[in-house]
Amino acid sequence: MLMSALFFFMGACLILIIAAELLVKSLSKIAFYFGMTDFVVGFFIVAIATSIPELFIGVTSALEAALSFRWATFWEAIS
Repeated sequence: MLMSALFFFMGACLILIIAAELLVKSLSKIAFYFGMTDFVVGFFIVAIATSIPELFIGVTSALEAALSFRWATFWEAIS
């Protein structure tokens, strides 16, 4: 059990490293194509990636009428 979990973890880490390398190479090509620096493209990707979880939580809480999640996100946004 422990060995299979360890192999699964190591495989997931390997896939994560390979995916990160591909992402960085692809973003560099996109930045070069649009004539932007790598920093600008990376900045937008990080901004979008950090906003998506909050967007999903907000939409889910609105659909489920969970007021606590909506108010917590609102107060966090204005403070």
